[in-house]
Amino acid sequence: MVWKFQFKKKSINLFCQPSETLLTNKDFQKYKSYFDAILLCPPYYDMEIYKSGEQSVNKWKTYSEWLTGYWEGTMKVCNYSLSPTGTFSFIINNYKSLNGIEYDLIKDLNLIASKYFKLKDIIKLHNRGSPLRVNHKDRTEMLFIYEYKN
Repeated sequence: MVWKFQFKKKSINLFCQPSETLLTNKDFQKYKSYFDAILLCPPYYDMEIYKSGEQSVNKWKTYSEWLTGYWEGTMKVCNYSLSPTGTFSFIINNYKSLNGIEYDLIKDLNLIASKYFKLKDIIKLHNRGSPLRVNHKDRTEMLFIYEYKN
């Protein structure tokens, strides 16, 4: 589903579908090499599960399937739609589930992203306002900045 909005002299198209499926949407295909910047904050695999909407963790049952189906699919969309002079970035950190499984999201997501983009910079972000600080949990996230790979 595509929602189209007009705001003053700008128009906005919102695509209500999983990011990894956007290349199958004919309305999205016009965005080849279109965007100057893409910034993502992908899901932390199964850390937050919502009651409504399509979720990648429901579609891809294992972590390995999720990396290939969701993340690599999303990288293909970003590669398709980023201009050759554009910047692609995402924010992520590693994650330990409530049942003790550790996911090396930093390594795994960057390994796939590096197939499509060239790493330019890494910036460490601190979340000082998080209530998790009082529990001494690491709320640092990393911003990975990539450029178009020829």
